[in-house]
Amino acid sequence: MDGHGLWREVFDLLQTVFSRPEAALLCAALHLLAGYWLTALFALWLGHFLPRAHAVQALAALYILTVCQMKLPAMSRPPLTYLTGFSHWILLLHNLTAPWRFPLTAAVTALVVAVILYTVRFRWHKRSRLFRSTPKGLLPYYRRALFTWQNLLFTAALASLLATWTWARGGTPESGRLWVVRLLAGYDTGKFYPIGLLALLLAEVLPLWPLGSLVSWAISGRSVFLTVRLRRRTDLLWSIWESAALWLLLWGILLLAAEALPVMIFDLPTDFYLTIGATALRLLDMALQFLLFLAVVCLTGQTAAGFAALILSHFLAVLPLPWLPVGLSSLLRLALSETGGTISPGIAAAVLGGCCILLLVWLRRYGIKRLFEKIGG
Repeated sequence: MDGHGLWREVFDLLQTVFSRPEAALLCAALHLLAGYWLTALFALWLGHFLPRAHAVQALAALYILTVCQMKLPAMSRPPLTYLTGFSHWILLLHNLTAPWRFPLTAAVTALVVAVILYTVRFRWHKRSRLFRSTPKGLLPYYRRALFTWQNLLFTAALASLLATWTWARGGTPESGRLWVVRLLAGYDTGKFYPIGLLALLLAEVLPLWPLGSLVSWAISGRSVFLTVRLRRRTDLLWSIWESAALWLLLWGILLLAAEALPVMIFDLPTDFYLTIGATALRLLDMALQFLLFLAVVCLTGQTAAGFAALILSHFLAVLPLPWLPVGLSSLLRLALSETGGTISPGIAAAVLGGCCILLLVWLRRYGIKRLFEKIGG
């Protein structure tokens, strides 16, 4: 659209709301001043209740969302537009393009102002303890060893490789739903499909490699680890699991980015609930595989045996075992219209969750004891 056509569209939109140009100009100016005032108030509020570095990061994230809302059409529609409510504080025109935009801006503004007033009135001298408290125990040490730049770059490269490979094999998808199905298709049981099996190993086993390195490092520190009493052994197990949960959360964020970016760039229709549900199911599947890896390590004392067990469990998919828990998040095995699977997503989530609970109970009661026995504790 050329400049003349764009201005004509703006004038036509303003004429449907305002009867006189002076009224439109006055309301736009007042809305602009109010938006700047709210933005400054919000920035000052963040600066008081958060450390300066975290306040700057929060404002930078909101600015990035605002830019994405202006540049990517998919960010201007529900449900992603609910993440960019702050961008409508400044320009009145943004709130007039759809009937739901102004109520959304009003709701976000009322919520933010209410939170600011409450915290200023009752929590002014009680800053957030989230950033001031120092974690105790083994968790901060494990987290520092896990979240290194090398591991972060390795994981980001894996997510990029997975998305690039999927895109190169199938080309531009017709919709966001089909893109998610292709990206998380995985592997169906009862067949031997080397490319699909390799993609599943790339998507589910390789992201667990840094966790395997963490476990290997944790059980090799005999001077510290082996002198801990039985009660502290359970603390060590939960510290490893909490670190793993944070790592899986990071992988989930990368997966969501790989699923959402092509949809936003090419303005494709998407299925928000399938995207969130399929990603959550994949993380639950990977959590089960990590617990299985940890159980094998407790039995053998060797992380290599744990990874060998994971790879072997994936190769079992060539057998006609539709209820094989490992890899159950593969969308080719689920009852979707695009895949023709046989297992309900809800039942798959229940099976994966039940297996995770069983492994957690075994690890807490017996696994950690066996690990100490295997390595001489």
